[in-house]
Amino acid sequence: MPFKKARRFRCITKGGRIQADFKLKFELRIRCLSGGRDEGHSRSCFQAWKRFGAEGAWVDFSKDNFNFLLVSVAEALASFPMAVNNEPNSLDHEFYLRANDFFSSNKDCALTFDDLSLATLYSEILPRDTQLETKLAEGLELHLPIVSADMDTVTESRMAIAMAHNGGMGLIHYNMSEKEQLREVSRVKNHVHGLIKDPITVLPGQVIGDVIELIERKGFPFSTFPVVDEQGKLIGLLPGSVVRPRYSGRAVREALTPRSEIISISEDELGNDPIARADEFFAEHPRIDKLMVVDAHDCLAGLFTLSDVDRITQERRAQFKTARDSKFRLICGAAVSATRDAFGELDKDRISAHIGELVERGIDAVAVSTAHGLSLIHI
Repeated sequence: MPFKKARRFRCITKGGRIQADFKLKFELRIRCLSGGRDEGHSRSCFQAWKRFGAEGAWVDFSKDNFNFLLVSVAEALASFPMAVNNEPNSLDHEFYLRANDFFSSNKDCALTFDDLSLATLYSEILPRDTQLETKLAEGLELHLPIVSADMDTVTESRMAIAMAHNGGMGLIHYNMSEKEQLREVSRVKNHVHGLIKDPITVLPGQVIGDVIELIERKGFPFSTFPVVDEQGKLIGLLPGSVVRPRYSGRAVREALTPRSEIISISEDELGNDPIARADEFFAEHPRIDKLMVVDAHDCLAGLFTLSDVDRITQERRAQFKTARDSKFRLICGAAVSATRDAFGELDKDRISAHIGELVERGIDAVAVSTAHGLSLIHI
């Protein structure tokens, strides 16, 4: 009588717990998690002549004993009706209380995080079967149900970007000017993971010695630079192979790879998945490890590197998916305060105008941040 999938029973004994796992290939593993006091009781339930020590022990039963053990487990379950329900057992009652009972009995006490422990009930749900997707509103879904706090020590654009990449959302705080908050939101919504929006560039009139000095002063780990003119138009690429002291007196324009020999891509070609497009480009051009992105006027708009694309491609196999909106931008929220005018009244026009600007930048959620949420002002 083969099992198509594993079945799990949990039996409660007087001195502790016995966990029985039916597994494939007719193998039954029984572990006594007690302190050794229920040796006779465990033996009478499962007819297993095995002394269970304080640390517990595993007993493996082969196919020959399967039918006998099936009857034994059935008898044990019949003897302990509490085994398969979600009610706390007698042992748990000594150490844990239900939330309503706990807080009502400790209503006169001040509790901190370290004073509380959450005790989970028995469940047959395995971690691989869980789904953490959360729908906050129509069209706003998170892969990880975590939102970072709108505190000036917690969430700005950097934290919001990290939260979105891990499937959650960050609420950018308002302890800054409204223009600064708008810039922080724009950094998140316009962020393209892996695309260097403002790459370090050099001018064709500079000498290679200036580039070497720049690398040493800034500590750059790279030595290849895009070359642009005063208007930001792409002129060429200065390869790292010529950025050497022996060429320090040469002008950049003499050593660069000209624009005609550089394969670039326009912003419009990136589509909804820029990393996938860049990965496809590098796969088609094995000898190229830098991809220049230009706008409609052939001005440098960004840069992809092969190493970054490889790293991000590996990150995509991680457990959590990036939280994005319908335009493939990162999910981002912002907090606003109940701003008052000179007369102490809510400045509704200012609040509405600021929220409108946030919406124009693609904000996904707006939170009213206050320490007194039950006040009549906010209700």
